Amino acid sequence: MLDDLRRLYATTKNEDLADILGVSMRTVIRKARELGLQKDPVWQHGNTMRHLKMMQLENMVHGIKSPFQK
Repeated sequence: MLDDLRRLYATTKNEDLADILGVSMRTVIRKARELGLQKDPVWQHGNTMRHLKMMQLENMVHGIKSPFQK
């Protein structure tokens, strides 16, 4: 289980890891901290951008305009 955690942690969502390993998300996070594991910054940025684009599309569908001016 620890080998899988080390191999997958950097590029896998914690929720998905918890399902794969059969433990809680809290356990995944706690064990990763104990082992000194960190998410890959490039993967994390891509994941953040996907979420941002989804929210922009959802706002557009609902007619919500951004409070921030470009």
